[in-house]
Amino acid sequence: MKLTHLALIIFSISLVACAQATPEPTPVPPTATVVPPTTVPTQEPAPTEVIAETSPTAEPTAEDTQSFMPYTAYTHLTASGNRYLEGTADLPNTTPIDIALSTRADWVLGVPYGDEQVWVALLEDNTIESYQLHTDGTYSTFDALTVTWQPGQAPILEISENTIELRTQPQFENAIPHGRVTQASNGAIIYLSNPTDIYGHGVLGDVIEAACITVVPVDGVSNDICIDPPAVIEGVAPILADMNNDGRDDILVTLADSNGGAKLVLFDQSGEWLAASAPIGQGNRWRNQLAIVPTGPDGQLEAVDVLTPHLNATVEYFQLNDNTLERVAAQAGYTSHYLGSPNLDLGIAADFDGDGNVEILLTDKPTGTLLGAIRRGDGAENAIVAWELALDGGLLTNIAAFSDVNGHISVGVGTSEKVLRIWP
Repeated sequence: MKLTHLALIIFSISLVACAQATPEPTPVPPTATVVPPTTVPTQEPAPTEVIAETSPTAEPTAEDTQSFMPYTAYTHLTASGNRYLEGTADLPNTTPIDIALSTRADWVLGVPYGDEQVWVALLEDNTIESYQLHTDGTYSTFDALTVTWQPGQAPILEISENTIELRTQPQFENAIPHGRVTQASNGAIIYLSNPTDIYGHGVLGDVIEAACITVVPVDGVSNDICIDPPAVIEGVAPILADMNNDGRDDILVTLADSNGGAKLVLFDQSGEWLAASAPIGQGNRWRNQLAIVPTGPDGQLEAVDVLTPHLNATVEYFQLNDNTLERVAAQAGYTSHYLGSPNLDLGIAADFDGDGNVEILLTDKPTGTLLGAIRRGDGAENAIVAWELALDGGLLTNIAAFSDVNGHISVGVGTSEKVLRIWP
């Protein structure tokens, strides 16, 4: 069996069970080269497992309230890299539960556990604390966690039957450091590859960026979508969603170079350029792509990013208009990334207040001590701040969330006060 087939089978089975920029003229299509099919070896073949979807796939039985719904939780929220969850929450009216940690957390993840929840905090000293949150609002230490996670890698928390494992994603030899492996709805494995240091911006913790997007379809014959220098792909993962409604997930990435700075670019899985936003217009200026969400006035999909998250930090919404990603709404003052961090997961999207609209949940730029909900909808021509939640400390981790079998969303964060705060 070819190594590519092996890599695809291994990974697929393990997944299923800063001011606002002045609008620029229509951008010139970025140059990309599709490299002929190659094989993609993995560093360490892992045991085959059953893929678990990020959405609920099994419902607890009436006879056994502790039936366990298969679920996989990612720091980037979903297997597709799209930080958008279906379901609803009522965060403004939910009293959070605070769990004191022994030190500050770098990452947090949670999964449904029958009628209850399990939350895991990965601490700055590479130790792990795990807790079971009970239906009465109390919590206890969770001692049944299986840990195969390796420090330095983004964690994945997976529940299968009654086993919960904290693990590391499969590693590909040509992938970038700190990268995430994503999976499209057609089963294709897609990740950022071919590390390069030609840009040198270094806002994500090192100067290594991606020169290519590797696509491994279900037949196992991979192709690389490579960007001609001096441009690079500045990020840790693509976002996969069907923006052009052709029935197949498209690939959203952030391209950047020293002349024009960053712009959003949409490819199809064969490497064809579909659309791009206007570039920022200045080198060493970045966009952090967050999600593709149904926030348009008629429910159409829009790409959401944060423009210059370390400067003026502006949430932007883009609609696909022919070969252009056109900015249609924005709201300044909220960020999704801290300078020098490999954590790009400080912003997620869902209906967090049950009003039928999707909010972007992220932290305020001045202090990092608030979670703000940015909303577009209800006929609004621009994005607005719907509400804010106090964190009683600074946000340090990703914003974690999961949707249970009833479509109820729970959210958790780690703060500078050595606290795991959960809105169950």
